[in-house]
Formats: sequence, C-alpha cells, structure tokens
Amino acid sequence: MPRPRWPYRRRIEEQPPVYAPPPEATVPMPVPPVPPPLEPPPAGPPPVGPPPLLGPPGEEPPPSRGLWPWLVLLGLLVLGGLAVGWALSRDDEPQGTTVVVTTRPATTTRPATVSVPSVAGLTEARAVAALTRAGLRSRVERRTSSKPSGTVLEQRPAAGTEAERGASVLLVVSRGIPAPETVEVPELVGLTSDAAVARLAEAGLKARAASAFSSKPRGTVIAQEPSAGANLKKGETVALTVSKGREQVSVPAVVGKAEADAREALRGAGLLASVFRVPSDRPEGTAVAQDPKGGERVAKGSRVRVNVSEGPPATQPPPPPPPPPPPATTTVATTTSRTTTTVRTTTSAPTTTRPTTTTRPTTTRPATTTQPTTTAPRPVPNVTVPDLVGLTLGAARRTLRQTGLVTAVAYVSSNEPEGTVVAQFPTPGATVKRGSRVRANVSLGPKPKPQRAVPDVTAQDEASATAQLETAGFAVEIADQETDDPSEDGVVLDQDPAAGARAPAGSTVTIFVGRVTG
Repeated sequence: MPRPRWPYRRRIEEQPPVYAPPPEATVPMPVPPVPPPLEPPPAGPPPVGPPPLLGPPGEEPPPSRGLWPWLVLLGLLVLGGLAVGWALSRDDEPQGTTVVVTTRPATTTRPATVSVPSVAGLTEARAVAALTRAGLRSRVERRTSSKPSGTVLEQRPAAGTEAERGASVLLVVSRGIPAPETVEVPELVGLTSDAAVARLAEAGLKARAASAFSSKPRGTVIAQEPSAGANLKKGETVALTVSKGREQVSVPAVVGKAEADAREALRGAGLLASVFRVPSDRPEGTAVAQDPKGGERVAKGSRVRVNVSEGPPATQPPPPPPPPPPPATTTVATTTSRTTTTVRTTTSAPTTTRPTTTTRPTTTRPATTTQPTTTAPRPVPNVTVPDLVGLTLGAARRTLRQTGLVTAVAYVSSNEPEGTVVAQFPTPGATVKRGSRVRANVSLGPKPKPQRAVPDVTAQDEASATAQLETAGFAVEIADQETDDPSEDGVVLDQDPAAGARAPAGSTVTIFVGRVTG
C-alpha cells in the first residue's frame, strides 16, 4: 500500500523568505541541508493569493537569524509524528496481509509429507507427543505383554516411513501381565492317581506324582502337598504320593528256632508272628512249622503262622502188675487212681470165686484214659466266602463273622454311598480256611470326609487300645481271637484297618483281642 504523502514539506516551501540581519551582527551557523523540492504540482490555474515575497533577481536572501532552532525542533516533531504514524498504521493493518510472510511462513513452505519418527519402546505419552510434533496423529491398540504397562511395543507405519502430514500412526501399547487367578486345591487323598490328575486339570493345576509303599491299594493317592483347601495360582503344581502297594519282603525261615528267636526274626523282616502251640516230638518251645514258608515274598506287615512245639504227648503208663495169688483179695486200678477191694467169700463147700470180672474193670485200659483226642491238632475246616458287594460295612462284618472269617477294610474313592462295599477279595464263592481274612473295599462316598491315620494299638490291653482309638476319633469294635498263649490273653493281637492306614473320622476300627481257650 503506498504511504501517504505528508504536506509539511509543501508548506515549508510555500513560506515567504525571511531575511537575516547583516553578517556583521551575527555569527554564521551551518544551515542544515534542505530536502529536495517536491515534484512540481500539476498544471492548472494559478494559485490564488499574493505572490511570495522574493528579493531582486540574482540576489541571495540574507541569512535567517533565529530560524534554524525552530527548524530543528520542527524536524524532530516531524520525525516523532512519522514514527507514531508508522506504529499506528502497523497496528491497524488487518491479519493475513503484510504480516503473513514474517509470522507464518509454514503456510507456504511446509512440506506435504513427513518422516515417521521411531517411538517403539517409549511410553504411550511420549510417543503421542513425538508424533504430534511431527504433524502426525496417533491411534492406540493395547495388547497383553510382559513389558511394563503403557510401553509402546510396535508402530505402524514403521519408523522412517514417509507419510502424509496429519496421517494416523498405529501404536501397539502393552497392558502388562494380568494378575494370575488363584484356585483352591481339591481333596485328592484316597482317589486313584488318574482321577486325581483329572481333578487337578479341571481346577487349572498340574500334578507331579511319586510312588511309595503303603497299605493302601496300588495306584491310590496317599498324600498330597499342599493339602486340600490351600490356594495356588493357576498352572502351579501339586505333589502327589501314590501307593505302589505294600512293600514285598522275604519271609525268613524260622523252623527249628526257639519261639523267641522266631518272633525276633519275623519282626526284623517287618512281619508279625501268629504263634500256635502243637504237640510234637521236638523240644518244647521250638518252631516246627510256618506258613508262608521261608523264602516266599509277602507284603510287609503280613502275619506268618508259626507252630511251636509244646513237647511230646503224654506217655502210656506201664501195664498193671500181674494178679496176686489166689489168696489175694485186692486189685489196684492204676489208671483211675481208685482202689477196688474185693473180699473173697468162703462157704462150707470150699470153693473160690473167679475174680476176673470183679478185679479187672474196663477202666483199667490205658487206651481210653492216657491218650485223649484233644492232644492231636484239629484240622481247620474250609468255608465259602459270602458275597459282600452292596452291603454296608457293618453288615459285611457281621456276615463274615458268622461264616468264621475276618474283615480287612480298605477305603476307596467311589460314587457309591459312603460305607458301601464296592469290591471284595477273595471273590464270592471261593473256598478258604476258616479264620482267613476277606478284603472289603469300602466307598468313601461322593463327598469324602476328612481322613485320619489309624493309630497302632497292637500289643496293648483291650482298655488302653479302646481309649486310644476313641481319642483319635474312631469307633471301636472288639472281636475275640482264640489263643493258647496265656501271655496273649486280653492283649490286642491285630487290628483292622491296619496301623498307619487312613480312614474317615468316625469310622469303626476292629481290634482282635486274644482269649485263652481250654
């Protein structure tokens, strides 16, 4: 825009000349240069007014005496006015005209594309700020990662790619690792190993199994770590101890040993001795037979029957002395310890009565008095194993007791009602010796109760064993077991379940108490 032309110069030129005093009276001063004259006005009518006062032609005007200070002052005022006018004219100028080039050069020089900066590894806030400075926008997508939450995992387009200004850059940002879910460890003791592993898998846990000898059936979980009810993170491991059955041991040969030595040998092998006394020609107190025989392998904790000699049977008494001469009237019967006196009778006709029928009664025959049948060992009769499957444990025990058999209980995991016999061994119909044990597998039920270890009460008296079992939370059933050893009278010879086995709290433990017979 053309700048305005100021009229002050024209006015100065139109001023009439002023003559200064003679040079003799003043000191010449330098005169500031006069600005060049403005362009002559356009042709037109002559100006109206009196002509300017000029001196004669060719004569210079006398120097002005006091004009130059005023001219300096006037110049300063003019310059100040110009400055003020210029400033006011800048403030009044509209936006987007002359100031656009100096204040916003980007509107005309900014490039159409920009290079995408590298923001991978930065936090989300820093990455967004870097893209904004580059003239780009950001779009966030979150993903689970082991990187700290809020960290940029990757970007699209990649760093260094040329993109249009204002384009969007995808940022994949980590949301971190979510807090692991915890689960409760289920009850596994008593289950089969396969069932325990399946139950752990349902809960999101893993299993690590180890085997150990146990009185529990082979393949049954007998221990777990951690115990039921503990909380674990999903994916953690539960240690299982699985029974591989009872440890098999070799039965020592005890035939020919003294009773005490036989008992000690069996005890050292982890076996129990069941002693029976029988008549034998071997010295009294000597083991004359055993079952199982020496060298056979049986489960540790099994019982071994040992027959111990009670000495030879009573010897036959010597035959009675010959009858006395006829005058003798007395006959002694030695076998009955009774003395029978027969008085010989004399009549007028001297005759002698025959003493054969009166002096030798039948009681004098030693065969009927010196060798009673009780001294010979009685054979053990065979019985048939009854069917127990489906019965309750109490009913199964009563059935076996009536048959002359003994119950061996094993608790197993099953969906059958609690306390129901689900399997047995030997099978129904099998023929076994009277007094044999029949194993009954009893169901723990769909929701098993907590199990406890059965204490060892063998070799205790009946009262002490009962008190200890009741204190441990078990009911007690007492069964008599015949014995001919006075030292075993009233003593617990066996128990079922065995010592160390796990049984539900409140279940029944049978103790077999020795009773001397005869």
